[in-house]
Amino acid sequence: MGELTVAYEGLEMAADPGLTLTVYTAEPASPSEEGLRLLASWAATQETQPSADSVPSN
Repeated sequence: MGELTVAYEGLEMAADPGLTLTVYTAEPASPSEEGLRLLASWAATQETQPSADSVPSN
């Protein structure tokens, strides 16, 4: 995948002082956007696969 160039913004959460939501974005149609989409697909795949702990044993 290589290096990614992203912009970011930190948003302070008014309801929870000290908590910051950081948002990362890449230029549309750039190699960095493609890389971020690839990383997101990996994360989504891992979330949908059951772990060994969640499979009931008989």
